Amino acid sequence: MNTRNDLTRDDLLKAISKFKITPDIISKSSGLSEKWIKSYLEGNATSSDISSLENCKLSSLAYFLSQDKLAMIDEDERLKGRIEILIDTYNLNYEVIALYSNLNYKDIENFMNNPKSISYEKKYKLAMIILSFSSIFEYK
Repeated sequence: MNTRNDLTRDDLLKAISKFKITPDIISKSSGLSEKWIKSYLEGNATSSDISSLENCKLSSLAYFLSQDKLAMIDEDERLKGRIEILIDTYNLNYEVIALYSNLNYKDIENFMNNPKSISYEKKYKLAMIILSFSSIFEYK
């Protein structure tokens, strides 16, 4: 039977082999040293070497990076998902997003109801501000 440790390692190895993720990327994303990541991938280190919070973060990261479905998710659906997370987590609303992205409230509402309803230029503006918000709030 695979342990959580083995599943996390397997997911990371899949991300490395299939999606060309590197130990450096895993290190920067997880906050764990690249040396420890390499040792873990080689089976010389275990999840008991790190805190439970670090272990949980690494496990979640490994699962996320190893998913074939991630590469198949439509860009519009990804953007909608990020908007929903920002609204649910940080209580942003369409008006705030519209003001920062120099779009109309209705543009945001239309996009959320039907992503094909707004132009690529508007989607780009929307995506850039959502990326900015995501980056800013990541460092809270």
